[in-house]
Amino acid sequence: MPTGNKKSEAKVYEQVASFLKEKIATGEIKIGEAIYSENVLCQKLGVSRTSVRKAVRQLVGENILISRQGAGSFVKGVGQGFIHNAICLCNYVGRSLHVNIADTFYQDIIRGVEAEVNRRKKSFVVFSDLGTTTDLAGRMDHIECDGLLVDPNLLRSGGGVDQLKKIAPNIVAYDANPGEVDIPCVCPDYRSGFEQILEHTGADRLGKSFFMITQYESGVREAVEAVAADNGLAAPVCCDYLANLSFDAAKHVDHYPLVFESLSAAIAEHGIPELIVATNGNVAAKVLTALKQKAIMVPEDISVVALNGMHIATMTDPPIAALNVDSFELGKLAVAFLFELIENKTAERIRYLPVTFLPRASLRWK
Repeated sequence: MPTGNKKSEAKVYEQVASFLKEKIATGEIKIGEAIYSENVLCQKLGVSRTSVRKAVRQLVGENILISRQGAGSFVKGVGQGFIHNAICLCNYVGRSLHVNIADTFYQDIIRGVEAEVNRRKKSFVVFSDLGTTTDLAGRMDHIECDGLLVDPNLLRSGGGVDQLKKIAPNIVAYDANPGEVDIPCVCPDYRSGFEQILEHTGADRLGKSFFMITQYESGVREAVEAVAADNGLAAPVCCDYLANLSFDAAKHVDHYPLVFESLSAAIAEHGIPELIVATNGNVAAKVLTALKQKAIMVPEDISVVALNGMHIATMTDPPIAALNVDSFELGKLAVAFLFELIENKTAERIRYLPVTFLPRASLRWK
C-alpha cells in the first residue's frame, strides 16, 4: 500500500480499517477476540504503525473495537456479543448495612465477581448504594455494557426488569431465589442443602412439626417444602416475620422483636418443634436469642440450623449448624453464567451453586 503523502496516508488507514471490518464480518476475528497486533498488521499489509493506529482509532470511534491499555484492541460487537466495556455489578443500598466482621457474605460476592472478570481480562464496574432500578438507570447513562449482575433486592424495592433491559440486554440476578425474579439467576442449591440436613438429622426424628423462619424468601421456602414432602414430612410452619412490612420499611426497623413475636406466636399455636430452620445465620442468631429469652435451651430442647451460615454462625453460643454457601464462588458462577448467556451458549434460567452442611453444636442429634 502506498504511504507517500497525506492523501495517500489517509487512504492507507481507511484500507486497514476496511480489512479489519471484513475479517470481523466473516468471523475470522470473532466478537470478544483481540485483533491482529500492530506488528502482524504492518507485516501483513505492508503499512506503517501510524496507519494501523489511525485505523484502530477509527474503529473504536465507530463502536466496533475497544482498546485496553497493555492488552490490545478487541472486537466489541453492538450490544449482542461479548462483554465489551464492563460487567456492572449493581448492589442494593441495604448491603452497606452488612459491612461488619460477622458478615462478609456480600463483599465476598464482589470479590468473586472481580476475580472471574479479571481472569477473563474484561472490565468491571460496581454500582453500590442503589435504592431502585431508576437509580441505576440514572447512574449508567454514560456507560455501555452487554451484561448486568443485579442484586435481586433492587427488584423488590421498586422499578422493574423492563427498565434493566434498557440498560443491558443480558442480566443475571445473583443470590436470587427462583420464582421471585423474572430474569436468569444464580442461587445456592438449598434443596440439596436441606436434603443434607435431613440425612444428618434423620427425617424420622422430626415426628413433630418443624418451623422455618424466613425473610420474604418464597423460593427458599418452596425448596424446603419440596424436600419435606419427598421425605414424608409435613410442610414446615413458616414464620415470615417481615410479612406485614414493605421491603423498604423493613430496612428501618429492629428485626429482633419481629423474630421474637413471630416465633412466640408459632410456639403458642403449635408447641415447641424439634427443629427450627432459619434462612441465614443472622436470622438464626436472633432465633437463638429469642429461644433463650423464652427459657428454651439449644440444643437440649430444640435444634436450630441456618440455610446460609455466614460468619456469624460460628460466633454464637452454641455455634449454629449451617449450610456453607461460598459466596466468593457464587460471584464467579454469576459471571460465568452471564458470559454463557451473552454468547448464546445456554437457554437456562437458573444456575445452582453446590452447598455443604456443617454440623455444629446447635444440633441435638450427632
